[in-house]
Amino acid sequence: MYSGSLLPAQRVWWPPNWSQCSSGFPCTMQPLPQPLTIPLQLLPPRSISSWPKSPGLLFLLFAACAGPGPKALTPDLPLPAEWTAPLAEDPDAPFQFLEQLGDPLLEGLIIEALGQNQTLLAAAQRLEAVVAAGVISRAGLYPSVQGALDFQRNRRNYIGLPIPGIGGSVLTSTASSWNAGLSAAWEVDLWGRVRAGARAADADSHAAGVEFEGARLSLAGQVCRAWFTLLEARQQVLLGAETLAAWETSEQWARTRFEAGVGAALDLRLTAGNTARAEAVLIEARGAQDLAARAMEVLLGRYPSGELEAAAAFPKLPQALPAGVPAELLSRRPDLQAARAQAEAAAARSEMARADLYPRLSLNASMGASSDEPGDLTDSDFGVWSLATNLARPIFDGGRLRAGVKIQDAQTRAVLADWAALVLRACGEVESALVRCEHVDARLGALQRMRDEFLEAERLAQEQYTHGLVGIVVVLDARRGRLVAEAELLHTRRAALETRLDLWLALGGTGPEEQLNVLLEDSTRD
Repeated sequence: MYSGSLLPAQRVWWPPNWSQCSSGFPCTMQPLPQPLTIPLQLLPPRSISSWPKSPGLLFLLFAACAGPGPKALTPDLPLPAEWTAPLAEDPDAPFQFLEQLGDPLLEGLIIEALGQNQTLLAAAQRLEAVVAAGVISRAGLYPSVQGALDFQRNRRNYIGLPIPGIGGSVLTSTASSWNAGLSAAWEVDLWGRVRAGARAADADSHAAGVEFEGARLSLAGQVCRAWFTLLEARQQVLLGAETLAAWETSEQWARTRFEAGVGAALDLRLTAGNTARAEAVLIEARGAQDLAARAMEVLLGRYPSGELEAAAAFPKLPQALPAGVPAELLSRRPDLQAARAQAEAAAARSEMARADLYPRLSLNASMGASSDEPGDLTDSDFGVWSLATNLARPIFDGGRLRAGVKIQDAQTRAVLADWAALVLRACGEVESALVRCEHVDARLGALQRMRDEFLEAERLAQEQYTHGLVGIVVVLDARRGRLVAEAELLHTRRAALETRLDLWLALGGTGPEEQLNVLLEDSTRD
C-alpha cells in the first residue's frame, strides 16, 4: 500500500521520503517476493454444499454456504535460464542506460518532465483516489462510533376534549427534549469477508502505486525518445546547411567556367538544380527540428514555443547490454508487479464473494441520557442504553450469491491468465530489443563504411573533374551518394540509441542511475 503525500517537492514529482524502486526512481513500494512460478489457472470451483435434510437453525444459517475456495495451480512458465538473443552481456550487472549515455542535458530534462508534466500530475491524483478508497475498505475492520446531541421542542393541540373552564380556547401543551449519547456498530468478521476486502484494497493500492511508477518510467522514456528525435533533427539541419553550401560553391564554380567558355551549360544546370534541391531539403529539416522542439516542450510541461535548443551532437552509444535473466523481470517491471497485485486483489474478491454465502453477525450498542432539561444530561439517573445483535443471511435469492462466486472465480482465472501472457510479452520485448540492437549496430557499421567510401569517391571525382578527366555527372553521383550515407547514418545513430532505450524500458528501467538520483535529491532540497 502506498503511503505519504504525492504532492511534488518543488519541481520533482515525488515526496522526499520515498525509497528507490527498481526503475531507479524513488517510491514507497517494496517489490513483492519474486515467484519462481506463476499461477495460470484455477481448478473449477467446488459445487455449493447440499441443503441439510433436517430443519432447524443450522438449516437457516448454513444451507447455502459454499465449501473452500478454489485451489491455485502454479505450473512453470517456459522461461529459459538466460536470454536466447545475442548481445546480452554480463547478466548480473544492471543496465545503467542513462549513466552510460552521460548526457547531463537529458538528465535535467527528465527531472523537469517528472516535476511538470500534466499527465503525470493527473496520474498522481488518481493514485491518491485509489489510496483513499483503500482506507474506506479497511474501515470495515473496526467498529464505527458516532456521537449525537439532539434538542427538540414540540407543541401539541388537544382538539375536542371537554375540559371545563377554558371556554372556546384550544387546549395546548409544550414540551422540550434533550438527548445526548454515543452509538457503536460493528460487523464481526466471522468468515473473513471484511479482511478479504481489506486485502483487495491493499492490493489495488499497490497495483496503482506500481502503475504510477511505470507512468514515471514511461515518461522518462518518452523524454529520451523526443530528445533523440530533436538531436537528429538538429544534425540533419547542420548537414543540410553544409550540403547547400557545397552545392552553392559547385554552382558558382560551374558558372565561372561556363562564362569563361570552358564549361558546358549542362554542368551549370545540373549544379543549379542540385543547389535548389539542397535548399528545399534544408527547409524541410528546419521544419522537422521546430516540430521536434515543440513536442519536447509539451512533454516538459512548457508552452510549445519551439525555443528549446538541442545539443550539437549525439551522446555516446551504450555498448554493454547487461539484460539479467528472464526470471528477474517479475520483480523488475512495474507492469508485471501491478499484474501480480491485481491477481491478488481478484483472489481476495473471490474470498469475499464466497464469504457472502455465510451469515453476517452485527453488534450494535448505544448509551446516553435523555431529559427535558439540559442540566440532567450529566446525571446518571437520566441515563439510557441499549445492546443489540443481529445474525442474518439470505434464505432465497434466486442463485445471486452463488453466481457471484462463479463470476469472481472466473475473473480471478482471467486475471491470472492475463498476468502470464504479460510475462511472456515482456520477455518477447526484451528478446526483440536485443535482436534490434544487434541489427542496428551492424547497419551502423555498414553505413559508416559507405560514408567513408563515398567521401573518398567525391574527393577523387572532384579532383579528376578539375583536370578535365571526368564529367560533372561523376562528381554529382559521388556527392549524392555521400549525402545519402550521411543522412542515413544520422537516422541510424538515433535508431541505435532508441533500441538501447527500448531494452532499458523492457527490462523495467533497471539499474539505479545514481547520478540521476543525486540530481533528483538535490532538486527536492532546492
